[in-house]
Amino acid sequence: QRSTKTRGKRMSEAYRDDDYGIDMETERPTYDNDIEAEPLVIRTVHASTVTPTSTSTTVTATSGNPGMATCGWMMVLIWIPALLLYFRKAEFSYFLPDIDAGTVDDSLDFSNILDLPPVPDVSQVPQPVEPEESIVKESVYINPVAEESSDDDDNVTSEPTEPPTLVNTENGNDDLEDHWNDTDVNSMERWGAWKFYDGNEDLRPTNDYCGEYPNRDIPGDKLPEYAWQDDAVYVNHFIDEAFHLVERAQEAIYAEYGLTDPANYEPRQQLFGVQIIDCDSLSDGDELGDSFLQDLVTGQGGWICESSYDNLVKRLLHAMLTNDSFTIALGGDSAAAGHGNHFAQSYLHAFAHVLEPVFQKLNVQLVVRNAANDGGITESALGSRDIYGEVDMMLWDGEEDTEEGTIDLFHRQALLGNRAPLIWTRHSNVGTLQKLYKETGCDLGGFTGTLHKFPETTSIDQAATLPFATQFLHCHKELKQVCDAPTNKYRTQCWVERDDYTPATKQDDFVGGRASWQPGFREHQAIGRGLAMTILDALDAALSLWSEITITDGFPLPDDYWHLTPHYQKIHSNVKSSTQSSCHETFTFLPRICNTALHGRTEATPRANPEHTSIRSIVKPDKEGTGILYAGSQSMAYEGDDVPNPALQVPEGEIDVREILSRAIIHEDRGMRSLNGEGSFTDGMDPNRLLNNNNKNNNNNKKKKKKADIKAAADADAKAIADENAKVIADAKAAADAKANVNASIKENTPKNSNKNKKKPDAGNASNNQLDTPTETIVSSSQWKSNCNRPGYCDGSTNSYNCNRSTQNSCLLSGHNTNDDQCGLLGTPDDGWPVLTLADVTEGIIMVKFHTWKTETQVGGDRMLEEDRALMGGEALPDNFEFDFAIDGKIVTWNKLEFIKQWHPVERMVQVFVLLDDVHFVANGKNGKKNAVKDVELAMRLRGGGLLDLTHVYWA
Repeated sequence: QRSTKTRGKRMSEAYRDDDYGIDMETERPTYDNDIEAEPLVIRTVHASTVTPTSTSTTVTATSGNPGMATCGWMMVLIWIPALLLYFRKAEFSYFLPDIDAGTVDDSLDFSNILDLPPVPDVSQVPQPVEPEESIVKESVYINPVAEESSDDDDNVTSEPTEPPTLVNTENGNDDLEDHWNDTDVNSMERWGAWKFYDGNEDLRPTNDYCGEYPNRDIPGDKLPEYAWQDDAVYVNHFIDEAFHLVERAQEAIYAEYGLTDPANYEPRQQLFGVQIIDCDSLSDGDELGDSFLQDLVTGQGGWICESSYDNLVKRLLHAMLTNDSFTIALGGDSAAAGHGNHFAQSYLHAFAHVLEPVFQKLNVQLVVRNAANDGGITESALGSRDIYGEVDMMLWDGEEDTEEGTIDLFHRQALLGNRAPLIWTRHSNVGTLQKLYKETGCDLGGFTGTLHKFPETTSIDQAATLPFATQFLHCHKELKQVCDAPTNKYRTQCWVERDDYTPATKQDDFVGGRASWQPGFREHQAIGRGLAMTILDALDAALSLWSEITITDGFPLPDDYWHLTPHYQKIHSNVKSSTQSSCHETFTFLPRICNTALHGRTEATPRANPEHTSIRSIVKPDKEGTGILYAGSQSMAYEGDDVPNPALQVPEGEIDVREILSRAIIHEDRGMRSLNGEGSFTDGMDPNRLLNNNNKNNNNNKKKKKKADIKAAADADAKAIADENAKVIADAKAAADAKANVNASIKENTPKNSNKNKKKPDAGNASNNQLDTPTETIVSSSQWKSNCNRPGYCDGSTNSYNCNRSTQNSCLLSGHNTNDDQCGLLGTPDDGWPVLTLADVTEGIIMVKFHTWKTETQVGGDRMLEEDRALMGGEALPDNFEFDFAIDGKIVTWNKLEFIKQWHPVERMVQVFVLLDDVHFVANGKNGKKNAVKDVELAMRLRGGGLLDLTHVYWA
């Protein structure tokens, strides 16, 4: 039983089934007398029949004898003990927590015990009449307001006079053209819809009460009055409907791949089965690598350690019980980024495409961030918690020959993030994975991406008989050339005509980046569906656990089943205490980065929270209040959402999983709860930018659903470009001349041998007592320029649909967020000191990443960049090159030879420089204690000649 603090009021006001997603007027039986009875809802789960797809059932019993209205219920209280002893085989959910599991004896006649009417056959209860019209995508039923029967009785309403009205929540009522019937493979009659709603939403607390506790782990006994987590009837109905939703999602994906028969277990398992491995029992000689896993994992469902699966279940329970977000980020190479395809077709977005409506109905905000790129992973891994953001699941899918230590750094920096995410990996070395798992206790799983169990394409004619999702996906060896042909492997379109804009730049025929090693859209979709099946399987297990535990332990679900802070803390402690790993062996110049969580800022995209994680965001304005601007001008081509792209739509007659899962049935005056009362999660989605949208009647671009922060960020960038850059470019030559004169004066008055006898810090060991006393006043400059002028919101998520929507873009519907030109802040000897504020330095680590192979020519007032990656050894720097940097005003100077000596080529195209490595640096922090937190000012400039491209800044 639940807490009794407000039980009396809840029993009379809250515990009514007509307030929890059941239409009592159509589902409750009526009797000759007109007195309505309070329903008693009993959720029955039989332990002997629980399977991964089993769902609970709802039984409704009513009392109808008007003579028993008062004393009848008193008799019930008297007879309950006897009934508990007599009916020991019945399992009555949380109402009878101590009864053994079994089955209900339908032959029992309750009317002989308490003189109640016999319990009616539930199968004969009238069901709501469904309409004969439908539309695609997000749909709801709205029950018309019931008419009052008389002025004297305001509480008595008549039966509905017409069926509920079907509307489209995306397009209003204008699209009621598509008729659905038994021949419609995506019809509501075939698949059903989400029915749950909170009838007592007006009683729920409106504050974010979970946010007051670390990691939202609110103790169960601290839940406020009327919190839904503590409401037994709410939770029971929610779990019941969630079971149906998860099963609907699984069956829709199976049907999409032609596996419509639930009895056809083996082929389903081969395509999407999740293999749970007892990783604790593996010896050091066992390998969790491709050779081991490909014998075990046949399809896209992947594998996961047993304890990690349990923790994934806990993570999902936590997200549901706290109305939290669930974030998945991906780091990897160009193949993982989806090059050659639309960004929306990359497998992480294909995953989100089908599960966004599922998580939205569960009141969890699903966020996916595809941050894979072609420039290496170390540059993002070093600033993981800022660049990738706080994540619950971190995916690695890079080149197979990536060095072990680099992958280990990627994983360790991710684990040092606040949520110590589940590591999900591909192409990772077994020894590294096993050691990481055993040393840190992290959650570990992954996938192999094999396709050989999918239906084989043996001819072009035979391919036409296969489901669209499987055509040309797994080909006979003699047909490989046909399957790899661009028309079969890719499905892209760079532009769809619209009334309000004509591209200024000629649009390409297809999305660029096609290569023999790049997966096509069907392979991306298959990988995404495999990941979706893994999460759905864990969701089903989470719901089962929630149901089973609350049957015996009551409500709310005990803390141990969903609180995560102790798990996070254990992993953090283990990572920080580890001193021997492949990461330590690789990054010998600064091994502390394998144990220390770093902050990071960059100009490259995609990155989380782009308006807050750029280098520009931490550069102090100059004395006139001007910040760093763009080196060139690129304006937003058009505003608003893209029109539907045929390349992203499901062909007619094929299964549309998102359409099936988007439907909901609600009352007109009641709706599904949204996270913290801030609106539906679909408000920030653009289904036209997502895979397989089938919105046929929205070619006039009517939808306006961008998030306010997305539009604000894009508008701010556009305004900065329009208002400021013209003036900066026009005055560039005059400013450069003035700076040149200042620098010449400084150089002339600096002793020529001032640096010759100075003790140079060893590589990776620049400590604060080796910093020079300042010889000049450092004034912040805004003359360094960002060469990464991509308008739009570029965070790698499904909200980044307008990223790089530039007038100069030759494929406006590509959607890709990656920067092929590896953006940064460009500085020359004429551009002075940019001063960066590094907040909360605790460990005495500062690093930067430069590109050194770029050169520059002046064309009028604009800088024209040229780059030659063959000059990565420093050949592009002139002999008179000097680099100054200052930490809190203390200046250090490196000439060309010292500069080259100090860089560390940790990965292809990744050169990092250690400016500070001093464990005692924070001893003089804000409070004078060893573990103090200190804000630090970092300034840098060039002298003599050359050009540097500052792409990343890291600190801890």
